[in-house]
Amino acid sequence: MDKEKKYETVGLNVIKAVLDISEPKLNIQKIAKESGVSRAWVYKYFGSTHEEVVDMSIQCLAPILVKLSKKRARPKTKTEWVGVYIEYLEETLQEISKYPELIKYYYYCLLFENNFTEKLKKQESVFLEVISIPRIMSAFKCNRAKAKSIASLAHNLRLGIMLSWYQEPVRSSAKLTKLLAETKEVLSSYYR
Repeated sequence: MDKEKKYETVGLNVIKAVLDISEPKLNIQKIAKESGVSRAWVYKYFGSTHEEVVDMSIQCLAPILVKLSKKRARPKTKTEWVGVYIEYLEETLQEISKYPELIKYYYYCLLFENNFTEKLKKQESVFLEVISIPRIMSAFKCNRAKAKSIASLAHNLRLGIMLSWYQEPVRSSAKLTKLLAETKEVLSSYYR
């Protein structure tokens, strides 16, 4: 296993350990074993304290969030807006498929302030920019009340879809395509 993959594997295992409320402290030996590295390797590259290990894990996983944080084109029409929303949602769901622990940690961090929260806020702000009231008003040619309603629907759809996708035991591209098509239909037909 190359060094980059080791970093990612250890980082994900640290996040799993942080989410495991049955263990109040990080068990470095267990994390190292599950990651296929030695305890000495974890201490050398991640640090020796709880905070250092968690901080380093966050740094290792930051590139995943950066992929989701890319700026999107400013939609000018309802169709473009729905397209940008679906594109963002699809990319997010693909990352969930690769890193389900990360999305669980994502929601954990949104509830509790910690080191990861700032990176999450950056990623979340990109999404919130997509569903901003002025953008929706402009794209849908609607008033503020309708735009708020559409933004609320889009946000709730995203949360529900992400959580159900996270819990889905079998994730396939056909299911993803169907899920995105249904979401697109709901958003497109919501305000005519």
